Amino acid sequence: MEAVVPAFADIADVEVIEDVIRGNEPPPVPVHRDVPLRRTAFEGHIAAAQPVGVVRPLPTGTPFSDVLSDLRPRLVSIEEDSSWLAADPARAEVIRRSGRHSLIVAPLTLRGHALGVVSFYRHHQQDLFGEEDVAVASAMCAHAALCIDNARQFMREWTVAHTVQRRLLPQPPATPATLDLCQLHLPAPQGSGAWYDAIPLPGARTALIVGDVAGQGIDAAITMGLLRTAVHTLAALDMQPDELLARLSDTAGRLMAARAALPPMEPLSREPLTAGCAIAIYDPVELTCTIARAGLPEPVTVFPDGTSADLPVPQLPHSPEQATPHSPRPPSAPPKEALWRWARPPSRTRSWRRPVRCARS
Repeated sequence: MEAVVPAFADIADVEVIEDVIRGNEPPPVPVHRDVPLRRTAFEGHIAAAQPVGVVRPLPTGTPFSDVLSDLRPRLVSIEEDSSWLAADPARAEVIRRSGRHSLIVAPLTLRGHALGVVSFYRHHQQDLFGEEDVAVASAMCAHAALCIDNARQFMREWTVAHTVQRRLLPQPPATPATLDLCQLHLPAPQGSGAWYDAIPLPGARTALIVGDVAGQGIDAAITMGLLRTAVHTLAALDMQPDELLARLSDTAGRLMAARAALPPMEPLSREPLTAGCAIAIYDPVELTCTIARAGLPEPVTVFPDGTSADLPVPQLPHSPEQATPHSPRPPSAPPKEALWRWARPPSRTRSWRRPVRCARS
């Protein structure tokens, strides 16, 4: 807006179709009169007829609604007796108070779809707009429409990824009788592939799972769902954590092979599949916690006095059959007083993404 006002116009007003802002497909042209638009930006020396953020359909019989019918920019001369002013009294009152006398209304359009409309005004101290100004306004709106459509597609992917991840995470997590559980999950703004679980096992045992699929967006969320489902299925076989991780590695290998088999033009075929997982099986009878991990940081034990210690759980090697489980007993307190926690620290590419699982018997 700073590039437009005051260099090109005295006032610029941007209204975008509400469905586009929400990430949905733009409506067909001509746009129905009941389709709401949101005022997303306004720049000028006088207040807008409606505040930024207001959502409303455009009144019919005005240059603004006409532009969304045929996607053609319009050069409009504003006269006191202009008939279209009566169709939009709020806007007409602001036009009269500001002394505007020349108007360009241009569509935000891309590939024949309407995304919104932009209005450029000049007041009496400036020359009237000319046909060459219409071409300039149309070029600016074409560039803005491309940016808006990119944002729309990002919003759509963000919404889908968050919906997928929210549906796949435990709601609410299982609460075994032998443990008190708490969890904290702060996903990346783009959606992430992190998950956590508590799976009841025979003998009053509980499997605590933390996993993370590298990447963001829909693909990471879907891969997370596949791996989480595989963990649930494998846990029913009552295996040790290292054996479970080895089987999960085999599943990830099959998913990677399926990706590689996709057509070359499919972007997912070139994306590596990188995932990490930590599994702890707590046995309240034996008072042991057997842990295995691959690709995640070491777990931390927090004692009742507030002190903590890293548990030296070795990383699962690339060869799954060589994985070694670790069965620690906290030295300064019995297991029932300890708190086990896993945390993936935020990185430059995934800030504020830190899945945590806590357990205390």
